[in-house]
Amino acid sequence: MNTNESDKASLLIGGDTLWSTQHKTDLLITPYRWSGDDEESLPLKTGKVPTTYNAAPGYRIFRKVEHSPGYLSYGPYLKTITGGELQRLFITCAVDNLGNPNDLIAEYDLVDHANGGSDIVTPVQVKVSDLHGIRVFGIYLDRPIGLSPGMDIECRIFAHGGADLYFLHMYWDIFWT
Repeated sequence: MNTNESDKASLLIGGDTLWSTQHKTDLLITPYRWSGDDEESLPLKTGKVPTTYNAAPGYRIFRKVEHSPGYLSYGPYLKTITGGELQRLFITCAVDNLGNPNDLIAEYDLVDHANGGSDIVTPVQVKVSDLHGIRVFGIYLDRPIGLSPGMDIECRIFAHGGADLYFLHMYWDIFWT
């Protein structure tokens, strides 16, 4: 795990996927792909999981006039047994009912609970002004990060209330060594 703060990978906001689409093909590497299909592994402390039809497992909504700021999603708790590499992390969100340009909508981070909840990557905060009028956006990992045995990884989404926030999907792609 990289402990040099200045060389830490980051979570970024954007509408395009910037990573390579090529996967490692080593015979002894087994990919782990988590696509949010286990709702129970993504608890929430604010917002709600809609009861109407939706196509995305784990989908949840934070409405700024209805809910208090808090974690809209946290998890999954992934315990690493061997080393590996988190190749991709992509979170899809949408917003509505935007507040003022400087209002903070959400903060996204990736932490290691086995190491006291320390940041694995540099978190990202999203303000209304960051969206430039777009309503659907992605949060992604700017480059792969190394994983060490014994980590307990969690990705969190904290809704601050600068807009209604719709958490649509989270995708992880990990290769174990």
